[in-house]
Amino acid sequence: MKAFLLAAGHGTRLRPITDTIPKCLVPIQGVPILALWLQCCKRLGIDEVMINLHAHAAPVREFLRQNVADTPVRIVEEAELLGSAGTLRGEPRLDRLG
Repeated sequence: MKAFLLAAGHGTRLRPITDTIPKCLVPIQGVPILALWLQCCKRLGIDEVMINLHAHAAPVREFLRQNVADTPVRIVEEAELLGSAGTLRGEPRLDRLG
Protein backbone atom coordinates (compact mmCIF):
# COMPACT_ATOMS: atom_id res chain seq x y z
CA MET A 1 0.00 0.00 0.00
CA LYS A 2 1.21 3.52 -0.80
CA ALA A 3 0.64 6.92 0.81
CA PHE A 4 0.95 10.45 -0.56
CA LEU A 5 1.74 13.14 2.03
CA LEU A 6 1.11 16.77 1.07
CA ALA A 7 3.97 18.88 2.41
CA ALA A 8 4.55 21.50 -0.30
CA GLY A 9 2.49 24.41 1.02
CA HIS A 10 3.71 27.64 2.57
CA GLY A 11 1.71 27.21 5.78
CA THR A 12 0.44 30.79 5.65
CA ARG A 13 -2.20 30.23 8.33
CA LEU A 14 0.49 29.19 10.80
CA ARG A 15 2.61 32.32 10.34
CA PRO A 16 4.87 33.51 11.91
CA ILE A 17 5.86 29.95 12.93
CA THR A 18 6.14 28.82 9.30
CA ASP A 19 8.27 31.77 8.25
CA THR A 20 11.29 29.68 9.28
CA ILE A 21 9.94 26.16 9.88
CA PRO A 22 8.21 24.10 7.20
CA LYS A 23 4.61 23.38 8.14
CA CYS A 24 5.24 19.62 8.15
CA LEU A 25 8.08 20.06 10.66
CA VAL A 26 6.09 22.15 13.17
CA PRO A 27 6.22 20.11 16.38
CA ILE A 28 3.19 18.71 18.16
CA GLN A 29 4.19 17.95 21.76
CA GLY A 30 7.82 18.09 20.63
CA VAL A 31 7.43 15.76 17.62
CA PRO A 32 7.42 17.14 14.05
CA ILE A 33 4.14 16.53 12.23
CA LEU A 34 5.98 14.69 9.45
CA ALA A 35 7.42 12.23 11.99
CA LEU A 36 3.89 11.58 13.27
CA TRP A 37 2.65 10.99 9.71
CA LEU A 38 5.50 8.56 9.00
CA GLN A 39 4.83 6.69 12.26
CA CYS A 40 1.17 6.34 11.28
CA CYS A 41 2.13 5.08 7.81
CA LYS A 42 4.42 2.46 9.31
CA ARG A 43 1.80 1.36 11.83
CA LEU A 44 -0.80 1.02 9.05
CA GLY A 45 1.47 -1.12 6.89
CA ILE A 46 2.23 1.48 4.22
CA ASP A 47 5.16 0.16 2.19
CA GLU A 48 5.97 3.29 0.18
CA VAL A 49 5.45 6.99 0.91
CA MET A 50 5.53 9.86 -1.60
CA ILE A 51 5.97 13.36 -0.20
CA ASN A 52 5.64 16.53 -2.28
CA LEU A 53 7.84 19.52 -1.40
CA HIS A 54 8.03 23.15 -2.41
CA ALA A 55 8.29 25.76 0.36
CA HIS A 56 11.24 25.17 2.73
CA ALA A 57 12.20 21.99 0.86
CA ALA A 58 15.82 21.82 2.11
CA PRO A 59 15.02 21.37 5.84
CA VAL A 60 12.40 18.74 5.00
CA ARG A 61 14.90 16.85 2.85
CA GLU A 62 17.43 16.96 5.69
CA PHE A 63 14.85 15.77 8.21
CA LEU A 64 13.98 12.85 5.94
CA ARG A 65 17.64 11.95 5.38
CA GLN A 66 18.11 11.71 9.14
CA ASN A 67 14.79 10.10 10.06
CA VAL A 68 13.65 7.70 7.34
CA ALA A 69 14.25 4.15 8.45
CA ASP A 70 12.16 1.26 7.17
CA THR A 71 9.63 2.72 4.76
CA PRO A 72 10.86 3.82 1.31
CA VAL A 73 10.16 7.51 0.72
CA ARG A 74 9.94 9.23 -2.66
CA ILE A 75 10.34 13.00 -2.62
CA VAL A 76 8.69 15.04 -5.36
CA GLU A 77 9.83 18.65 -5.51
CA GLU A 78 7.42 20.99 -7.25
CA ALA A 79 9.20 23.94 -8.87
CA GLU A 80 5.85 25.71 -8.72
CA LEU A 81 2.91 24.59 -6.64
CA LEU A 82 0.66 22.24 -8.58
CA GLY A 83 -2.27 22.35 -6.15
CA SER A 84 -3.65 19.55 -3.98
CA ALA A 85 -2.53 16.28 -5.53
CA GLY A 86 -1.29 18.09 -8.65
CA THR A 87 1.92 16.14 -8.16
CA LEU A 88 0.09 12.96 -9.11
CA ARG A 89 -0.91 14.48 -12.47
CA GLY A 90 2.41 16.18 -13.29
CA GLU A 91 5.85 14.94 -14.26
CA PRO A 92 7.95 16.35 -11.38
CA ARG A 93 11.46 15.32 -10.38
CA LEU A 94 11.55 12.31 -8.03
CA ASP A 95 14.20 11.48 -5.43
CA ARG A 96 14.14 8.20 -3.57
CA LEU A 97 15.18 7.83 0.09
CA GLY A 98 15.21 4.70 2.22
